[in-house]
Amino acid sequence: MLHRMAESYNQGNKRAKPNVQTFNSCLNACAYTTFRDEFIEAFVIAVSTFLLLEQYTKPDHVTYATFLKAISKLIPRGEERRRQVVEIVFRRCCRDGLVS
Repeated sequence: MLHRMAESYNQGNKRAKPNVQTFNSCLNACAYTTFRDEFIEAFVIAVSTFLLLEQYTKPDHVTYATFLKAISKLIPRGEERRRQVVEIVFRRCCRDGLVS
């Protein structure tokens, strides 16, 4: 749905511009992925959604919290990349003044 909205917006439908709630909903779906065999795909979708968001709007505190929730669910504890991603996201959240 998100990609359809973005595509429609890019083709001139200004009413289809995805907003922060649209992106947050997509991130939330990733955060609540239940099947382990879908975790990698959900992580890739979460990261691409987070990066795509910056082309259309700015993240809010919900965006950061939901993305961090997705990371904690989708990357196993103890993996170095989990710590690295959390650190990067937290620093961006601080930079944006959205630590609550």
